[in-house]
Amino acid sequence: NRIDLIENVLRGYNPGGRIFAAIALLRMKREGLRLDPDVTATLNKVAHLNVPVTTCFGCLVFTGRKAKSVVKQFLEEW
Repeated sequence: NRIDLIENVLRGYNPGGRIFAAIALLRMKREGLRLDPDVTATLNKVAHLNVPVTTCFGCLVFTGRKAKSVVKQFLEEW
């Protein structure tokens, strides 16, 4: 229940970590968590990042996917 730590990762240096944090917070938001306006603004920035990240689905690893497409896929599938 340390939302503050997830928010710190959301603002961190690592793009992959930021994506994981964004997805975690979006999941919690869908379950009723209320986010501060500054966190929501940061989520919107992360959701539109045009930086490449490495992702994996099952045993497949993808390099070079844009952060915004990863967050978009999450929003569409969940």
